[in-house]
Amino acid sequence: MLNITRALLLLLAPLSTTLFVHSMIFSQKQFNTAGDIPSQFVENRKSIYGKVIRVTDGDTVRIRHAPTGPLFSSLLPPRDAPPYQGKLSEHTISVRLYGVDAPETAKFGNPGMPHAEDAKRAVSELVLGKIVRVKILRVDQYGRIVGRVQVRRGTFLSALNYTLPLRDVSVFLGERGLVTLYTGGGAEYDNREGKLRSAISSAQRWRRGMW
Repeated sequence: MLNITRALLLLLAPLSTTLFVHSMIFSQKQFNTAGDIPSQFVENRKSIYGKVIRVTDGDTVRIRHAPTGPLFSSLLPPRDAPPYQGKLSEHTISVRLYGVDAPETAKFGNPGMPHAEDAKRAVSELVLGKIVRVKILRVDQYGRIVGRVQVRRGTFLSALNYTLPLRDVSVFLGERGLVTLYTGGGAEYDNREGKLRSAISSAQRWRRGMW
């Protein structure tokens, strides 16, 4: 009986190892839209990764979720997001940058505000087509994720150096004078209001961007 049990354990060991590795790497399911994200992700302010597919304006982007497991979440971000077919709105998550407000771009026949295109261009140059990390802070009245969006710094080689801090897109825009501090209803700062105010004040002092 002991020999049979031992033989079964030997047979099952490779399968168990495979399942464990798979769960470590691919345990997170695909979230196509904000509505697919479990409520506990919002309540616990968890982070997800995604590839920026579109920059809507200076404070809103659309990401294609890139599922991860505990291994990737703690060590490495995913290299890409899975492809999709169909409508952009049905396969991407709209993310509103936390803590800041960018000038409105032209919409519905209304002209854009000054520096609106500058802000949109700066965000595009920083994150479009790249994998970003989004810390989920809340869901707003438009069904968008309000989150802290971060991106790896520098070139491919420096991206492998995980001792480098991620770049906070909201702070980046504040430093360049392309946003104001958002103080409207439901404002979220992720305990970084002081950092955001400092970035914006510095831009004002040096007359960058809109200042």
